[in-house]
Amino acid sequence: QILISMVLLYRLVGVSSLVGLAVMLAIMPINAKILLTLRSLQEGNMKEKDKRVKTVSEILQSMKVIKMFAWERPLTEKVAEIRSNEVSRLRKYGYISSLQSIFWNSAPITVSIATFGAYAFLGNKLEMGIVLPALSIINIMSFPLFVFPLLISAVVSGKVALLRLADYMDLPERDLSLVTPTSPDDPLPIRLENVTVGWNASRPILSQVNLDIKKGGLTAIVGPVGSGKSTLLSAILGDAMVMGG
Repeated sequence: QILISMVLLYRLVGVSSLVGLAVMLAIMPINAKILLTLRSLQEGNMKEKDKRVKTVSEILQSMKVIKMFAWERPLTEKVAEIRSNEVSRLRKYGYISSLQSIFWNSAPITVSIATFGAYAFLGNKLEMGIVLPALSIINIMSFPLFVFPLLISAVVSGKVALLRLADYMDLPERDLSLVTPTSPDDPLPIRLENVTVGWNASRPILSQVNLDIKKGGLTAIVGPVGSGKSTLLSAILGDAMVMGG
């Protein structure tokens, strides 16, 4: 649509339309720089959001321990600090995104001024038969110029989301070589022998665990808060990382 409009504008005002085209081309690198900045800010926003959600989740899961040791105030300040950083990035992203919208929405006006200025500078008379059709053609270009920044913003956000999904999908598969399936007739359907489990390889939660659960029996897992009961259940379900045994 922009290309056809430029062809029609060239047939109407001649080489003066090339000045408007040059202005439009000059806008492109500036917009590219803005898009790169928006992409960087979007990636930072997602990291800050993940950090906040992770911190809040850990606080909710350890609420009893937090109440026991009266850690409410420092943890509240920690969450507030993370949220403040997130809001600061979101505010900066909003400012730059608004600047991009203003930049592109003013593009038709800038092109009009450049085109008519060059047309008058070349000694041509600005007549209604020239100005009105030219303005109509330039207005036709305003819609794609208005939609373009919204489209680019959506593409940037989508690309950041795809990269995050790609990072998740590229994670190494869980090593199941230490897990041996049992048959339905096994009297010990669940058996742990010298098992070391955790949520990452650098910090195991439980070490050298031995556990036999008989078929049809009732087993209670009892322990203080933070002793690893949930991690043990997650290991039995196959959710936690088995690092040995």
